[in-house]
Amino acid sequence: MWSNGGNGGGHLKTVSMTTHRQTTAAKNAAPPKKRFNGIALLGLGFMVPLLAIAFRFVMQMNGLADTASFALIAAVVVSAGCLIGGIVMTPRDHFFNRVTYPALRQDWEHTWACNRCGGRFQF
Repeated sequence: MWSNGGNGGGHLKTVSMTTHRQTTAAKNAAPPKKRFNGIALLGLGFMVPLLAIAFRFVMQMNGLADTASFALIAAVVVSAGCLIGGIVMTPRDHFFNRVTYPALRQDWEHTWACNRCGGRFQF
């Protein structure tokens, strides 16, 4: 990436990027995860209208009232979908975390993964 640097000369900008990769072996050795999808959807359902109101205010200040109204209607629809999904998913996630997850966790704690053959063995 090139920049004029403010003085007319070309200066090279450096860009750094950090990535996180998980190997297949690490993914297979990781413990099972609890589920919190319903809570995330509920949080999103409450945040979308707030962001839409702020977005609408900015759009109206720039004279784009028609676009702002459409954006607000779309945000209400998305928010309603997120809230309904969250209401449906939260009891399912709670049931999974209370009933299914402990057995999966115990199986994981008593499993040995062979690095040579890739097999998983219960002990």
